[in-house]
Amino acid sequence: MKGLPKNERASALALQCGFPGTCELRGDIFVGRQTYDEGGMVQNIDFSIGELEPSSLWLRRAPKENLEFQKETQAENHAKAQESASSAPASGAGEGYTWRDEEEELEIVVEVEKGTTKKDVKVDFRKQEVRMTKPVSLSLKLFEPVDVDGCNWTMGDGKIILTMEKATKEPWPQLLA
Repeated sequence: MKGLPKNERASALALQCGFPGTCELRGDIFVGRQTYDEGGMVQNIDFSIGELEPSSLWLRRAPKENLEFQKETQAENHAKAQESASSAPASGAGEGYTWRDEEEELEIVVEVEKGTTKKDVKVDFRKQEVRMTKPVSLSLKLFEPVDVDGCNWTMGDGKIILTMEKATKEPWPQLLA
């Protein structure tokens, strides 16, 4: 498998599910799921494309559920993983933006066309959502609430930086709810 090319999409999906960034999946990957019918029989079911979006419910739950499963089934490996876990703030990327947890604040950097002016920008901060309608359309339901009065945006060349003060100072493991 080492000779096969890295599967960027599958590796990104694994990262969203809570696997470490060092987890690289290679070659063709089939993503599926299982369900149990009333008689206890297992059925394989495909995912739809929409269910692979970062905002899908199963994907938002996956990191926590995977850690709980590891703790129950591989307690020793779970303990080792927790000891070696990075204390670096969480960060990530979505379609057209990057984000990072800055302890008391969150920062989202949105890519826009160079030459965009402040008159071209429309951003709406809400308790647990941020919406940008101009110059790009972006609606993010946030993992936890933010203090709307502590939110603002600034512009750089080819980017808009959204800075949001978190309602509580706890680290966020992910951006989206």
